Amino acid sequence: RYSTPVNSFGERSNDVGICCTRLILTLPFELKLTTHNGFKSGWGLKGMQYLGNLSDGSGLLVSSFGDRIKENDKVGLLLQLSDADLKIYIFHNERPLGLAFHVSSSYPKPLYPVVSFSSNGKVKISRVQQIPTSLERSPKEFTGVEGNWKIIDYPSHPECIDCKFAISKKSSNVYGLHAHVVNSMNCSLEYDPANDQWKSSPILRTRKGGPPEAMKKEDLICKLIADIQGLEAQGEQHLMIRTSGGDQVRLERFTVPAPQPVTQNIFD
Repeated sequence: RYSTPVNSFGERSNDVGICCTRLILTLPFELKLTTHNGFKSGWGLKGMQYLGNLSDGSGLLVSSFGDRIKENDKVGLLLQLSDADLKIYIFHNERPLGLAFHVSSSYPKPLYPVVSFSSNGKVKISRVQQIPTSLERSPKEFTGVEGNWKIIDYPSHPECIDCKFAISKKSSNVYGLHAHVVNSMNCSLEYDPANDQWKSSPILRTRKGGPPEAMKKEDLICKLIADIQGLEAQGEQHLMIRTSGGDQVRLERFTVPAPQPVTQNIFD
């Protein structure tokens, strides 16, 4: 906890930059702005919080605004204050994530930066010397099979065109796959370099009901995932899935739209 309110310093009169330059040791780590009365222990602390998600300290406001904070990450906040509103921009490992909070009403003063841990940890906080030149969200860059993909060609089942997949690396040969039609579908994909083949784990799937046509499409996507035998990145923008049943499905990389900032005044 800082004893000095962030309103009292800054490179410009209405801009305050706070940079968490290095995280050392224990996770998880959370970065927040709060009021004097907002300081509480545990989930009772009320503030504008970033931990990959955005929250008010106890309740989720925006999921997956950025990546979950890891050891040795660098997180930056730019706080812009005016008589009319408050804006908070977030930077994670030098990547601009864009506008996270925008309160267009009276807000409490002063505000304090807070770093919280679930157990012992260390963090270094310093004020940046220069306001970042780029505040707009920078799309996350991916290589290989990682990234966000949508089906553009599925000869056996053209009704599945535009269905989307997200693939993220977990370890050297293991990836996580997420898809959604009516329900969320999640599994792991493991690559075996010995036989140059991929294999999916059992799919975890939520159990909401939906229109028959959508549920049929979801069953087809589940079968496609379960039958994955080959994944091949074709250039930077395309991915080919080959299944044990002989299907070849072509996907194209796409950019996920930026999440909207939180506009509610959480201190009301």
